[in-house]
Amino acid sequence: MNQYSGWKRYAPTNGILPVHKPLAVADQYQSIASSAWEEYRLKATKQPWILSYDNMNYHASVKMLLLHKTSHVQSDTAGYVYFPSSTSCHATGSLPRSISINRGNALLLMAEDLSPDSMCYYQQSAKVHMYHTLRKYFPTEISNSVARNKVDPEVITLQPIHLLPVRTTDIYTLPILDLNEALVDETIKILKAFVDELGIPLPVDSMADKIVLIKGDWLTIRNINLSLFQRHDAVNQEETFDFLERVMGLFHLQMNVLKLMIRNYWG
Repeated sequence: MNQYSGWKRYAPTNGILPVHKPLAVADQYQSIASSAWEEYRLKATKQPWILSYDNMNYHASVKMLLLHKTSHVQSDTAGYVYFPSSTSCHATGSLPRSISINRGNALLLMAEDLSPDSMCYYQQSAKVHMYHTLRKYFPTEISNSVARNKVDPEVITLQPIHLLPVRTTDIYTLPILDLNEALVDETIKILKAFVDELGIPLPVDSMADKIVLIKGDWLTIRNINLSLFQRHDAVNQEETFDFLERVMGLFHLQMNVLKLMIRNYWG
């Protein structure tokens, strides 16, 4: 574990740890990371990019237990940057402009805007869910019933509202940081470290009216909002990070929308 902590900066977060020759593996990781470092820094200056990170908790052991040195849970931060394939390679001018987002439209959002247009979708979802539940516990009976009644398989298949196209995406893991994203005071350090890692010098005029998406779960986005709010009266981008547009992941977004709707209508 002590050897691991010394070279984890260069290790991609793919779950592979050295077993027999940790130093040789560490050198290999460092070589791979150096090549990737040049690639994503170059792409970050030519096309839009999206930053994402989350906490990485693991059990840290020690060689000898002492009163001030015991086994514990270590919380680091692992991030990655990816470049959507739908974007073309241009200068930083291709980044979305901040004026392209009209935040005032959020005040016009209604509950029905977050739901499908027809109740048929919910009815079909309920039927499909009941079918799969019954088939899980009564596979023989349900299979015989479907065959006997000549049920069309399409009837018991949940149809998507909007099918997202499959596209390749360039993803690069970023160095693991010895920082805990659950702490507000360390969140700014995380943002600064990742922006520096991507080679974005701050403050620069070219980023003055641009935005970069940063994605994460609810804890990540909440702590970023709290951290940046404490710096809302700053005057330069190196302190405000006002070009970062915070976006929750779809699962956590859905969870918070449902929580909001339940709280508003059912208390």
